[in-house]
This record gives sequence, C-alpha cells and structure tokens, in this order.
Amino acid sequence: MPTLSWDNCTLNRQAVVSTQSTGARVVPKYQLKIGGKHLHIEKFAIRKARSFLANDAFLCLPGVELLYVWRFIPLMAKQEKEKLIEMLEHCLEEIENVKPYHSEHPIDDWFLCNLLLAVVVAELGDVDHAQSLLRTALQSEDNIEVDHFYIPYAHFELGQLYAQQGQYHMARPHFRYAKEFSGKIKSYSLENRLLFRIHSTLSTMPQS
Repeated sequence: MPTLSWDNCTLNRQAVVSTQSTGARVVPKYQLKIGGKHLHIEKFAIRKARSFLANDAFLCLPGVELLYVWRFIPLMAKQEKEKLIEMLEHCLEEIENVKPYHSEHPIDDWFLCNLLLAVVVAELGDVDHAQSLLRTALQSEDNIEVDHFYIPYAHFELGQLYAQQGQYHMARPHFRYAKEFSGKIKSYSLENRLLFRIHSTLSTMPQS
C-alpha cells in the first residue's frame, strides 16, 4: 500500500497542474464562429485560460466566478451559499496574508472576492453587508489591472440592491456608469450580457 508523503503530494500536484496547463493552451483552438461572430462566453474562457497560464497555473475561484456569470448562485440551496461565503472569506484572508501571493494581480482577485461575496450575502438577505462590500471594492476600481469587467458588474449589482429597496435615485447612477463603461475600456468580457441585464432592470423601474 503506497504511503502518503509530501513528495507524493508535490508530484501529484505537478501532474494536475501539467494537465490543466495543457488543457488551457488548447482552449483557443475550440473557439467557433456563429453567424460570423465569436460567442462571448468563449472569449471569456479564452481570456481566463490565458490568465491561468500567465499566473503560473493559478486562477482565483474560477468555478464560483462561472456560477456568478451564469447566474446559478440564486438557484443554490442556503447551505451551499453558506459554504460559498466560507470559501470567499478564506480567499480574502489568503490575499491579505499570503506573501508572495499566487498571482501578480492580487487587487483583481480581492475585487472579485468582494463582488462574489456581496452577491451571495445579498441572496441570503443581508443587503446592508452586500452594499458595504461593493462600496469598499469600488473604492479600488482604478487599481484593477486585468479583469476590468468586474467594475461595471459591481456597479450593476450595487445599483440593483438600491433599486430593490426603492432607492432609485441611488441606483440610476450605478446603472448609467455600468452602461457607459465601454467608453472607458474598448471592450470587456461579457459586456452584452451585462447590458441586457441593465436594460431589463431599468425597464422595471419607474420613470424618473
């Protein structure tokens, strides 16, 4: 019977990372065109694969990020959401305490964790905490280096929380900022997906 040792763990991790890196390198080969255009989710996957390779085989909670992008978090059971909170809080602690950090862009990962944590705690009814997390993250939006799409998504989520409370005068500036964000960045991941959500939310709000 094989014994478990640190050397074995290291070798196993190296094998896993090697397999993941090989997979990440071939992701662009599977990109398709439909009607002469690439699918936005495929562009997103390719950017994430490139980030994975550029950051020495590391991404910050890509599975949770994908749950958010596909809007699966609202469909999860309460216990599963509570597990996500533990995972995100642990990740935030790592970003703060692990030196050197796994990635060259810790602020991007910190922003993502706060965005995701805000979404989950809002789903569990703690709207004040969610708003606080988003406001804190947005104070550092100018420091985002790679994943700029987190910024308009965070503005949208904060605007949505205000709208749900009937604070439409607080919500509209965030929706406007998110809607016009492409004027600051030439293009960003999943832009059309966000614009559709903004339009859908604005259509349910009373006219100012």
